[in-house]
Amino acid sequence: MFTIVISGATMIYQKMTGPTYPVRFDIEVGGAPVKGKLPRSGDINEDMKVAITVPNENMTAVMVWRRYPTRDEWTRTALVLEEGQLVAHMPRQGMAGKVEYSVEFSHGGETSTIPPEETAVARFKGTVPNLVLVVHVICMIMGMLFSNAAGFDALTGSHNLKTFSRFAFGLVGKRVRMAQSAGGSGNGGDIWGSLPWNDVPSRRRNAVTASAQP
Repeated sequence: MFTIVISGATMIYQKMTGPTYPVRFDIEVGGAPVKGKLPRSGDINEDMKVAITVPNENMTAVMVWRRYPTRDEWTRTALVLEEGQLVAHMPRQGMAGKVEYSVEFSHGGETSTIPPEETAVARFKGTVPNLVLVVHVICMIMGMLFSNAAGFDALTGSHNLKTFSRFAFGLVGKRVRMAQSAGGSGNGGDIWGSLPWNDVPSRRRNAVTASAQP
């Protein structure tokens, strides 16, 4: 039971803080509230849509972006009002390609930037077949359960440590091999390009603002 609780809590935490989790925000700009989320995952077959519901048509926004990690010039793309939403489309990238970006909101003489300091990093990946995805997720969940069980048994001196460890290594290894195979076929993306430490933005927000000025 303890192993299930720990594994469940870990998966929830990873889901809410992982590198593809959208950047959520709830701010006020010039007296007008605006909330939404910035996507951090795109498909290589289409442009990534950034859409934010706004309280009125007087609010404007600009998306500031560039390929990541590069020293490219910043591109400023104005969001267009469509049916109560400010919308922009991030150009699609190649397999495991990444872009870093932020959105500047303006209203009532005030400007606010999301994210306020570091940019959001969005990655582009291919479409994974449903069967592969289901097996991949099952291996991931079972691998976490057996890994935590092995760790708990190591602390308590249980005789099941060797068995749990073998299952954990086997399931995790199967998950990695499936991801690599999907990536090689052009359907699953580059697993190593998805490591979270590859997504740490290279600088703070004030550097973006300075370099993005026309």
